[in-house]
Amino acid sequence: MTAAEHGTLQLDDVTELPLAAQAKLLQLLQTRTYYPLGAGRPSQADVRVIAASNADLERAVAERRFRADLYYRLHVVPVRVPSLHERRDDVSELATRFCERVVDRHGLGIIVLSAQALRALRAMEWAGNVRQLEHAVEAAVIRAAAQGNTQVEAAHLSAMPEAAPAGATAAVTFQEATRRFQAGFVQKVLDDCDWHVSDAARRLDVARSHLYNLIRAFGLARSRP
Repeated sequence: MTAAEHGTLQLDDVTELPLAAQAKLLQLLQTRTYYPLGAGRPSQADVRVIAASNADLERAVAERRFRADLYYRLHVVPVRVPSLHERRDDVSELATRFCERVVDRHGLGIIVLSAQALRALRAMEWAGNVRQLEHAVEAAVIRAAAQGNTQVEAAHLSAMPEAAPAGATAAVTFQEATRRFQAGFVQKVLDDCDWHVSDAARRLDVARSHLYNLIRAFGLARSRP
């Protein structure tokens, strides 16, 4: 709180706050005072609060997972940020920037996204929004670099498909391929986080409740050691 004094305090995934923490936040907003850690007297707060959530706050209030009084205290100037699915025109620019950032960070020389890769990225659903797009581009760039390519192709955006039996042709729709990619991506993040769902949700930039829905929808389970 001290670091945000005379500035802005941004609260991410505010619906994930426990009810006890919600009560303390409500007190801060109502009284503009707070107790620093270990302090015996309150301090005055001069901060602007911005709260963000991927969840439906009104539904959370109805389900008693979020305090109604805190909701109305925060709901002063609501700003709805469209999902990446609703602003597909932004995908190419974001993906290109993420590609440049990964190349620079890892010293990979010159690697760019091909037109086919950009088309594939624009067609995907991106349930995890910008964070998921960023991770997907980073993984694709690293795959391309490992193969000595200077372009990221659509094939680099997902793991290699399982081999089909000899003489057979694997018929997979684009929607199914996208679903497989998203399921594999969520599985990898969960495994990397040792299945700490809160940590994985932060990496994916989705609400914890939404991640649980993805786990159920994709039928994911902890990988065996």
